[in-house]
Amino acid sequence: MKRITALVASAAIIAGVMAVPASAGSTATAAATRNVSWGFSTGHSLSITRGTRVNWSWGSGGHNVVGPGFSSGGAKWSSSYGRTFASKGTFRVYCAPHSSIMKMTITVR
Repeated sequence: MKRITALVASAAIIAGVMAVPASAGSTATAAATRNVSWGFSTGHSLSITRGTRVNWSWGSGGHNVVGPGFSSGGAKWSSSYGRTFASKGTFRVYCAPHSSIMKMTITVR
């Protein structure tokens, strides 16, 4: 019985020495998300870091989201669109049917 107890104790010590916390060496961070209630507004701006996802949503009107190199497609009623910004820069975004009043600038750092 003493031998079994000694083996169990030794195994527990070895397991404790070899155990590595799940977070050890992890450099991943949770991706940031910014939500935009897309509607009639002028001069809206947003400053984000690279890798941030921006989600636009609207509950009425025929809207869409258009920016340099991306589009949510044709105007839709009560919809949403999301995009992750991987590159630094300044992006001018607008709703095609209402481009004079539904626009914003996104600055990615």
